[in-house]
Amino acid sequence: MKIYKVLIVTGLKEDKMTSKCVYCKTELTDGRAVDVCTPCGRGIWGEKMFQAIISNMGTARDKGDLYQGSVTSLKPSQGSTEAF
Repeated sequence: MKIYKVLIVTGLKEDKMTSKCVYCKTELTDGRAVDVCTPCGRGIWGEKMFQAIISNMGTARDKGDLYQGSVTSLKPSQGSTEAF
C-alpha cells in the first residue's frame, strides 16, 4: 500500500509563492494549495480526482481552513485559544 503526502503552502505572499513538486521537484509557480505538479497529480490520482483535490484545497485555503497553527490554539482572528 502506498501512502502519498500532500504538502500545503500557506502564509506566503501570492506574488512570491513558489514551491516544488514533492514527487519530481519541478518548480510550481501558480500558487496552488498542494505541492504536486499536474503531471504527477494526474499520474497518482487520475484527472478527475486531481482536479477535485486542487479545487477543494484551493477553496479551503481561501476560507482559511488550512491554517497550520498549534493543535491547542486557533488563529488570533478567531478569538479563542481553547483546546478542542
